[in-house]
Formats: sequence, C-alpha cells, structure tokens
Amino acid sequence: MQSVLNSLVLASAESGENASHAGAILIGALIFGVLMLLMVVTMAFSNAAHRHPQTPARIDPHRSVHSRDSHH
Repeated sequence: MQSVLNSLVLASAESGENASHAGAILIGALIFGVLMLLMVVTMAFSNAAHRHPQTPARIDPHRSVHSRDSHH
C-alpha cells in the first residue's frame, strides 16, 4: 500500500498540479469505497439476530455454578 502511495506522489510531482489532485481524488474514492463496503457488511450482520425466533435457554443439569436466582 505504501509503495502505491509513493508512486502516486512521485507521479504527481513529475506531471504537475492536476495530477496531484487526481491522485488525491483516487485515494479519497478508494477510502470511501472501503468504508461503504464496511458499512454494508455491518448492516448485513446487525440484523442476524432477528432472522430466527429466540429459543428459551435450556437448563443444564451438570452445571456447577448456579445463578443468584436459585439461591433463595
């Protein structure tokens, strides 16, 4: 990634003012695309709990540590 950025900086320094703006726009578009992809993935997995009905927790008879509710 750093070598790509270095080559963009060197290319923009050689070609003039407009190339540096094009490199900045390219990097900004790349970062924007990555963030949008992460947003879509986050939204897709945030709804995973609502896909199936909640099942009641089963009681484990071999459990050695009991909750506070059972110590009445």
